[in-house]
Amino acid sequence: MGTLLNLKELEKKAFRSFFKDGLWDIFIGLVLLQFFVFPLYVSDLGLGDFWSVTVFLPLYMVTFWLFIKAKMKITATRIGFMKVGKTRRKRLRGLILIANFILLVGLLLGLPYLYERVDLYQVEWFFPGFFCLLFLFIFSAASFFLDVFRFFMYGILIAFLIPIGEILFLKGYLTHHGYPVIFGITTSIMVITGMVKLVVFLKKYPKVIAEEIHGIG
Repeated sequence: MGTLLNLKELEKKAFRSFFKDGLWDIFIGLVLLQFFVFPLYVSDLGLGDFWSVTVFLPLYMVTFWLFIKAKMKITATRIGFMKVGKTRRKRLRGLILIANFILLVGLLLGLPYLYERVDLYQVEWFFPGFFCLLFLFIFSAASFFLDVFRFFMYGILIAFLIPIGEILFLKGYLTHHGYPVIFGITTSIMVITGMVKLVVFLKKYPKVIAEEIHGIG
């Protein structure tokens, strides 16, 4: 029994170490950077602040490809590939299901807006409130299922700044619902945090071809 607990604790530490390189922070920060850049430069497309981001889906794919390459070149050559156990796989599947459900709900809520049937969205705080819950729920779920506490703090930060940005927007102090300021701050924090963790990771783990880490779960 003690051996099994030790093996599970070892897998937990190995799983956490997979997020110590800071690459996830950098990747998430770069993806969310869309809300900083696109409202400022893509408004003239006539798609609005929200739907204009879909134009840049190829850019997201390139970013994800670079993220995977970095994981292979930086992380895998230092701590190896990680094969998690059954319990951990169930938690990861749960996170994927939740993320897909949230995306589906967001799509269903956005379709009437896309086709200019906006009667349901006359309430000024509908979308800001939805985005607060959306980001808080996604980052909280990621923090729980991946066992990475700082993801939860990212969600808290975004959920805290969105209503502030909306208030300043309604008062005329900010444009585009405050998204450029809100996500300029949050993405900077994420990317800087990721860069710091990456430097620490590179110093702590020498570049070696590590063996695959097998989880027990």
